[in-house]
Amino acid sequence: MRARAGSRMNPLGGLLRTRRERRERLARLAADEPVVVPCRLRRTTTRGWGPWTTGTLLLGEAASGAAEWQVEDPAAVGLTWAKARRPSPFVDVAGVELRRVRFREEAFHGMDAQIIVVTADRSTTEVALPPDETDPVYDRLAALLSA
Repeated sequence: MRARAGSRMNPLGGLLRTRRERRERLARLAADEPVVVPCRLRRTTTRGWGPWTTGTLLLGEAASGAAEWQVEDPAAVGLTWAKARRPSPFVDVAGVELRRVRFREEAFHGMDAQIIVVTADRSTTEVALPPDETDPVYDRLAALLSA
């Protein structure tokens, strides 16, 4: 894979997001505008926790109630390829919480980082983000999923 000019390769795969893209995401979150947020994500499956995989959160305006997720490797979260072509909504959410990183395997952004936990009736989804994006995304998710 060849990197674009001026970008660096991420050891976890893919290109690192530029600072400008991150600032734009933070501004959209603060302005209550729809935003797409790259992340690391894992979900419970019928066999327990799936592995961490590269994903995306699609967050609407706080009043819209629209919050969806999508992953690059649907098999990692227990989905078939056919179901993974479209973003999946968070369904029957019981709560949204923050927890501290507990293990090195989930410390994508350091051991002092936090992980967003979305608990639903039949599954739990964990989302790892850079520290400066965690609180704003948590606030938006909590607002969207509690409506």
